[in-house]
Amino acid sequence: PCSTSIEIVPPRSCGSGGDETLWPRASAVRRRSSDCRSDFLHKLSTRLIRENQTIALESLAVKNMVQNRSLAKSISDAGWGELVRQLIERLLREKGLIE
Repeated sequence: PCSTSIEIVPPRSCGSGGDETLWPRASAVRRRSSDCRSDFLHKLSTRLIRENQTIALESLAVKNMVQNRSLAKSISDAGWGELVRQLIERLLREKGLIE
C-alpha cells in the first residue's frame, strides 16, 4: 500500500548513534513513495491509451509553473512531465500515430 506520509528525520548532533538507523528508514519511505507514484503513472497512462481513441495533449510550461511557490510542490508531485512522456511512448508503441 502507498503511504502518503514521509518520515521527517529530526536534526541530530554530529556523531550521535541514531543516524545509522534513521537515515535508511527515511530513505526507504521516500523510495516507496516514489515507486508508488511511478506505478500509478504507468497504470494511468496504460488505461488512458486503451480506453480512448483520441488523446489531446496540451504543452504546459511545467518549468514556469513550478516557479509559483504556492503550487510548486503539488505540481512536482503530480508528475505531469512523466505522464506526458509515457503517453507519447505508449501511443507510438501501441497505436503507431501521434498528431
